[in-house]
Amino acid sequence: MIHLILQSIAACDFSVLKFLYEIRSMPTTLVFIGITEFGSATTICGISAAAMLLLALRKQYSSAIGIFVTCATSSAFVFALKDLVHRARPDMFYQAYRGETTFSFPSGHAAFSLALYGFLALLVWRSHASKARKITAITSATLLIALIGFSRLYLGVHYLSDVLAGYAVGAISIWVGISSMRYIKTS
Repeated sequence: MIHLILQSIAACDFSVLKFLYEIRSMPTTLVFIGITEFGSATTICGISAAAMLLLALRKQYSSAIGIFVTCATSSAFVFALKDLVHRARPDMFYQAYRGETTFSFPSGHAAFSLALYGFLALLVWRSHASKARKITAITSATLLIALIGFSRLYLGVHYLSDVLAGYAVGAISIWVGISSMRYIKTS
C-alpha cells in the first residue's frame, strides 16, 4: 500500500515538473528567479533579524522570540529531513538555473517563507491594526508564500511533494513559535 502511494506521489511530481518545463519561458523564468530569492535563507535571515530588532525596540520581546523560534524550528526540521531522506533534486535537464547544493526534500524556501511571512502576518492579525491592514497582511503573505513555492516548481529545482512538505514544516514551525510566545507571556 505504501509503495503504491509513493509511486502515485512520484508520478504526480514528475507530471508537474514536466508540464512546467514545457511551458517555461525566459522572461517568466527571470521573474521567478527574483521571486524565489524572497524565500532564500539569506533573505529570510535578514528579514527575520530586522523584524526581531524592531519588535525588541518596541519591547515586544515575546513576539521577537516567537519569530526566532519559528525560523530556528523551520531550519532545524528542514535540514534534519534533508539529511534523513536524501532525495535528489530533479534532473539538471529540468532546472532553470544551477547552484542548489542541498537535497530536495523538503523545500527550504517553502518552509522558511511560510514560517516567517506567515508568522509576521499572524502578528499583524493579532495587533491593533485596522481590519484593512490585517486583510492586506494576510493576503500579501499568502500570495508571496504561494509564489515562492510555485517558483521552486517552475524553476525545476523541486518536486511538488517537496514544496508541500516544506509548507507543512513551515506550519508546524509557526505553531511552535506561537506556543513559545504564549509560554513567555504566561511566565
